[in-house]
Amino acid sequence: MPDTPPSKDPVDQLLDRLCRPVTISDNPFGLPGQSFAELYGMADDLRQRFLRQPATDRSVCLWTEDRAVITAALLAGLTTGVPLVLPHAISEPVLKQLHDVIGFTAAVVSSPNTVLPEGVAAWMPEPTDARSLTVTDGPVMGADDTWIHLFTGGSTGSPRLWSKTPRNLLGEVRYLKSTFQVTPADRILASAPAYHIYGLLYSVLLPLISSAAVRDPSPVYPREIADRLDGTEGISIYVGVPAHYRALRAHPPGGGHLRLAFSSGGPLSPEDGDAFTQATGAPVWEIYGSTETGGIAGRCRAAGQTGFIPFTGLKTRIDGETLLVKSDFLSPELPFDGDGYFQMADRVAGDTIDGFAVVGRSDSVVKVAGRRVDLIDVKRVLTAVAGVTDAAVIARPTPHTRENEILAAVAGSACESQLRQALDAHLEPYARPRAIRIVDRLPVAETGKLRLDAVQRLFQSAAGE
Repeated sequence: MPDTPPSKDPVDQLLDRLCRPVTISDNPFGLPGQSFAELYGMADDLRQRFLRQPATDRSVCLWTEDRAVITAALLAGLTTGVPLVLPHAISEPVLKQLHDVIGFTAAVVSSPNTVLPEGVAAWMPEPTDARSLTVTDGPVMGADDTWIHLFTGGSTGSPRLWSKTPRNLLGEVRYLKSTFQVTPADRILASAPAYHIYGLLYSVLLPLISSAAVRDPSPVYPREIADRLDGTEGISIYVGVPAHYRALRAHPPGGGHLRLAFSSGGPLSPEDGDAFTQATGAPVWEIYGSTETGGIAGRCRAAGQTGFIPFTGLKTRIDGETLLVKSDFLSPELPFDGDGYFQMADRVAGDTIDGFAVVGRSDSVVKVAGRRVDLIDVKRVLTAVAGVTDAAVIARPTPHTRENEILAAVAGSACESQLRQALDAHLEPYARPRAIRIVDRLPVAETGKLRLDAVQRLFQSAAGE
């Protein structure tokens, strides 16, 4: 009997389907009315530009929030082998910083008025449906080649490029499509930015491979988000961040056709998630992961899950309070042990069968006056005070020593005397914050993550106290 040919890798199959489609969906890709045919037309226009790139300059900056333009550029990259660079924010300082790091000479944009660094060409794809990528020979980029570089570091001030391959991204999106049964009938609304890993996966690549439609541009204000969810477009999936779920408590949406919601980018308050589910009837799935790791685990409190359950197909283990992960979604630059596992920076409790809780970061323990202090413990005391909605606790090195001093930014209506009283009752003197700043709300990025750099600036005037 002849040998049975080996089955093709699922990611390779998906690459073929994306770059050499037999048919192009009649569904709209971008609501209110942009078609998949127009999407592929833009991809082919960009493909021609990418092919003219010099071999010595093979990175193109993706400087836009437009999901259709982002998707078209990603498709063009697959068929030319040209990797794309995505920022962590659309702002002039970030653009300059990214250009200093990469030195790119071309950027894909969605507006002819985009201002770019000197010497950088602006490529705005033509929105035509007269052409498609069906005329190509298929993907040039392999499943394990670098597809994109994600530029991070906006919250810590430490820039870093993380590469992602088709296996990293398409492998995760295949899992999401199957697990959450995303179909062409779904309509997706995302308030998470499309250039962030979370928004890229859930509001760009997920609709692309499932032929679902996505509402563009992203709503920014709570009332606008609620109106979109309640509107006539039949939104069935919402992709949000914790800050928006909290804001929606004051502007609860009715939900309309909503069947599912996601949250990522930071811890979601149980009260915020419950309020959203009560208002819309849709369960909220919290996704645990990071830019460099991709998704690792999820939980749905509405389904009775209190711990994060690892995604099917990933390998995880817990040693003490350390979570180790082996996954196709991990960026290649990460350090792996001899068995291919990556050690997470978060400290966890529980197990990977019934679910684990994230209890802090391994770097949250600092030395103060020669004693170990866990900043997470300080935060727990502060957030238990009536009127406190959130808190950020940081450590700042003290001059000319190897010690630290603790600082706390607290959001809410509690006064400092209330906070000091609680701290005195629960913590040793050395573990109490030296300075407290009370604010209306903590500074967060568009992704909902705490901006540590902005928190640190709150205490610049306290340096000489």
